[in-house]
Amino acid sequence: MKNKNIIYFLFILLLFPLFSCFLTFNYSIKQQFKEADIDISKVQFYNRYKIQLKRVIKKDEISTVSGTVNFRNGKYYQVIVILNETPCVVDKVDDEKNTIYVRFEEGENKILPFKLEENIYKFGYNIFPGDDYIGKIFYDNNEYLVEVGKDSYLVIKAEDKVVERKDTIILKGKKVK
Repeated sequence: MKNKNIIYFLFILLLFPLFSCFLTFNYSIKQQFKEADIDISKVQFYNRYKIQLKRVIKKDEISTVSGTVNFRNGKYYQVIVILNETPCVVDKVDDEKNTIYVRFEEGENKILPFKLEENIYKFGYNIFPGDDYIGKIFYDNNEYLVEVGKDSYLVIKAEDKVVERKDTIILKGKKVK
């Protein structure tokens, strides 16, 4: 019985590195990157939870739209789904509005805004700060109804948070001979 437990424990230890840990990108981490002179447009971001964009389209638009088209209650809907942990990149940062605009795909006006929560140290950049999980947004020159999972924050992988300054000297140490 002990051998089974040991084998099970070792198996879990071997799988542990396969799981990645995400951190909510918040004001504090943004400041650390800024102080280390790291351009956040070079950092890989992800969304914490699923984001769904939906809009009503005309029947003659069906062949020209991307994403999924659903027919409900006599109307056609274009649906674009961004699954949780989909990679994205920073397109621009607006410090005055405390907003980071990210891009999940190429194309003009295909950016989504993530706004900093009011408590800048506790929370991060959320697509809809506060308790709103449904709202309207402009994406790809069209207005969409956006539904997001709870706390749809921007996140980074934990290993990306390690910040080293370029001018830092790291000593290798000295061993006894």
